[in-house]
Amino acid sequence: MKRNKELISIVLPTLNEKESIGLIINHLLDLSNIHELEIIVVDDNSKDGTSDLIRKLSKKDNRIRLISRIGRNGLSSAIKEGCISSTGEIIVIMDTDGQHDVNDITKALNALQKEDKDV
Repeated sequence: MKRNKELISIVLPTLNEKESIGLIINHLLDLSNIHELEIIVVDDNSKDGTSDLIRKLSKKDNRIRLISRIGRNGLSSAIKEGCISSTGEIIVIMDTDGQHDVNDITKALNALQKEDKDV
């Protein structure tokens, strides 16, 4: 089956981000009218229910996946694991504490495509 749009994999490493991640995922899903998406949440055994929330969201939307890491932790290794698990032509890594603006993803992707960059 041929896709009309490039698949963008968005890797979200998390640790206790239940309060912010739902809103961020909703904003990311808004990008699906422009890009085909998969959202990979890599959770380092959060104690605040982050994994439970992501499981619920992933049951409603198959574009959302959870990698639940127990006994492994660290931002770099979470990013690496998310990238290895991704299937998209382009991978975006984003923090889930609100410090990255979701709209910047579209700006970056447009710049990559316009200038035919390979980063």
